[in-house]
Amino acid sequence: MQPWQVSLGVDLGTTHTIAVLATPDGRDQPLLFDSSPLLPSAVYGGADRRLLVGRDALREGRLAPQRLEQHPKRRVDDGAILLGDEEFHVVDIFAALLRRVGEEAVRAAGSPSRVVLTHPATWAAPRRQVLAEAARAAGFGAVTLVPEPVAAAVYFTTVLRRPVPDGHALVVFDLGAGTFDTSVVARRPGGGWDVLGADGSDTLGGVDLDAAVVDWIGRPLAGRDPALWNRLIHSPDVEDRRRRQQLYDEARVAKEQLSRQPTATVRVPLFDTDVQLTREEFEHLARPLLEQAVALTAATLTRAGLRPDRIAGLFLVGGSSRIPLAATLLHQRLGVAPTLIEQPELVVAYGSLRSTADPAQPPPRPVAPMAGAPISGAPMPAAPMSGAPMSAAPMSAAPMSAAPMSAAPMSAAPMSAAPMSGVPMSGAPMAGAQVGSPPPFPPVPPPGAPRTPGRRPLTLALAGALALVLLAAAGYAIRRQTDTGRADNQGSGLTGTGGGAGGGSSAPGKPGGGQQLTVSRVVWYAAAKFTFRTVTYQPPAGAGDGTLTADVTVENLSSYPFTRNVFATYRSGDGRTTKGRLADTGQIPAKTTNPGRFTFDLDPSEVGDLKAGTISIGEGTETPAVVPFAEQAQATTLEPREVLPAARRTVGRLQFDGLACTLSAALLEGDDRNDAHTQVKDGYRYVACRFDVRALGQVGYGGQDVGPPNFRLVPPDGTPLAPMNVSARALGQDEVWRDRWYWFEVPFPLRPGAYTLQLRYLGPSNKDAPSPANTVTAELSMA
Repeated sequence: MQPWQVSLGVDLGTTHTIAVLATPDGRDQPLLFDSSPLLPSAVYGGADRRLLVGRDALREGRLAPQRLEQHPKRRVDDGAILLGDEEFHVVDIFAALLRRVGEEAVRAAGSPSRVVLTHPATWAAPRRQVLAEAARAAGFGAVTLVPEPVAAAVYFTTVLRRPVPDGHALVVFDLGAGTFDTSVVARRPGGGWDVLGADGSDTLGGVDLDAAVVDWIGRPLAGRDPALWNRLIHSPDVEDRRRRQQLYDEARVAKEQLSRQPTATVRVPLFDTDVQLTREEFEHLARPLLEQAVALTAATLTRAGLRPDRIAGLFLVGGSSRIPLAATLLHQRLGVAPTLIEQPELVVAYGSLRSTADPAQPPPRPVAPMAGAPISGAPMPAAPMSGAPMSAAPMSAAPMSAAPMSAAPMSAAPMSAAPMSGVPMSGAPMAGAQVGSPPPFPPVPPPGAPRTPGRRPLTLALAGALALVLLAAAGYAIRRQTDTGRADNQGSGLTGTGGGAGGGSSAPGKPGGGQQLTVSRVVWYAAAKFTFRTVTYQPPAGAGDGTLTADVTVENLSSYPFTRNVFATYRSGDGRTTKGRLADTGQIPAKTTNPGRFTFDLDPSEVGDLKAGTISIGEGTETPAVVPFAEQAQATTLEPREVLPAARRTVGRLQFDGLACTLSAALLEGDDRNDAHTQVKDGYRYVACRFDVRALGQVGYGGQDVGPPNFRLVPPDGTPLAPMNVSARALGQDEVWRDRWYWFEVPFPLRPGAYTLQLRYLGPSNKDAPSPANTVTAELSMA
């Protein structure tokens, strides 16, 4: 891959920054930061004036929250931000985030020739200038600036292939974690886009919903102990600020969980209590904020003077737009069925790559390739931005899937008003200025230090490349020597050595010496199949810990890449436990198998006899898979089991093809990649059902709604369970929605008696009451 063939689109968001690469093979792929496409936009200012960003910033911020800014985009007008006792220019803070993106882009594909940055449509020239200056400070060359709603509109028409005829407009409802923006974007005759109207709020987003949850939690607790609640919410003490951050993190997780589940629990620090929040209670809290966003959208439409028949669609963008109530309120107010894709937070970054420069403006000039680009395709470590090692996570191999909801034409009464005064804002990008030959993505200097232009010396690049080659050769030799030694031990024909089993490098009968066992066990965890081969304990050469390793192969059973961290616990025969994790697998593509190993650092006295030990895979409240090393011991395999064979089932005007259900402890698929590989909490199992659904015959003006109301699982106690996820769609006549999943959470061990799946046809809008006449049932083989 040549570096000048790569384009980079960056959406610097309030809470997360997202970047997408366009590669020479025609694919758009999100950059991964620590195995996630979402880079937290948090920035941490160290006492040495070095800036940490992303998850590194969040980790350090737990220890010194006064040095952390989680939402720097909200501070764009401040000029400077105080982090601890140090002041940093906003330009330098933005530049630190963009530099991290640039380093990962170079690591993955080489220096990009074209860089596109997005910004809210309401940003005037001074704010856009801050973004442009930050791009120059980060080492980018010429950049193109594109309004976020224009990037979303381009995605709507090019990726989703939804038509927006000339003279028609798309309404973009962008509800992110930190801000809200609403825009009316019109298709310009002959190509291009104009922003006819835009509005928004810098104090309306997901974090404000988190704050509403915290306020709701605090009402009874403040009544019980006002001083303690005031300490938790307002105390400047460092420990109390850490607890306050933990509370807001708990509120955010509960909010996200309630988009999929009917209840969530929030742990409250200091009070040491759990507070349960239901979906109905959360929607009551969220409604005023969401109604404000809907009202801003309706007012923007009115000011734009757009006739209802000229609205081509309503596109929901931003991670917080997943909240089901947002789509419901918009549909009720505007009469337009929203379009919502699986990962709405990625829309703007993807669309930016397809946005072209205005013909009246000069095209961006290429960025000079970075010295020391990757050799033979291997990732070359960039200089660390903050002194900490940079992760070299690969790009996701699969582009985001897009399953839009149907956007029916607006049927509400026309909203008449004079068009918004002033010349419509052009949606065409603005080309940035070329920086005077800076080195692309150098390490971040302390803000205020002089920036030295010029290229890195060629000798430095050659020396770096030579060092990489020598390190790789040394590592390969060491690995070969280690593998050869392991093969020699396995070739002895012994199924167990050391640790009282006889043989090995330790004295017979002495636990804690070198030990090795052959373990043939298979367990399932997080939609992956783990096959255990050998378990080895290597004692330390001197003082300190030795290393216990369990060699495994990991088969990814899902259609999404396996990128999550996997933690495990080793329990010795006398009950002592040690935490470890899975290593050496890298990202496992869909439906493939990689080798790996679990590693644990153990003092020799903590090992015991390996034959009496176990490894449990899982963390926190997850249901663990348990692997005992003793031959006769029973493993907790968590093997998935089909409970409803695939078949066609029809109810009313809905035809479900290939409907099959599985009982499992993890999700293979889901509404998006965030659901895939989810492990169920302890004491429960998932019943996950997969299907294609088709709307039969005439479906009416608004389409045929398909969603959670069409499914119920009735356990033996007779109380119907609703699906945990909330994806829905309006289908046109004979339209098929493919590869859909709904899943239920059932207590485990299972109750005796029948489990029945209900398929219900509740009319075109899913508003009819269920009855035996509009319900088809199928009994699941749960026994």
